[in-house]
Amino acid sequence: MSDTSELLIATEAFVRDLVLPGVAAWDREDALPEKATAALDALNLTGALVAREHGGPGYTVAGLVPVW
Repeated sequence: MSDTSELLIATEAFVRDLVLPGVAAWDREDALPEKATAALDALNLTGALVAREHGGPGYTVAGLVPVW
């Protein structure tokens, strides 16, 4: 994603389409399914604060506040 506004839109879709429908079951099972972690990886949220020079997207903490 090129900027945090695109990331915010994608994260909202992730929460709406994947997290909200599954969160009760994940809580009961005490597990986060692979499809959820794969989606987090696809959004680059697992390494959101990694600098570009180290292979990350280079988002700033301030830029990610709306996403979090």
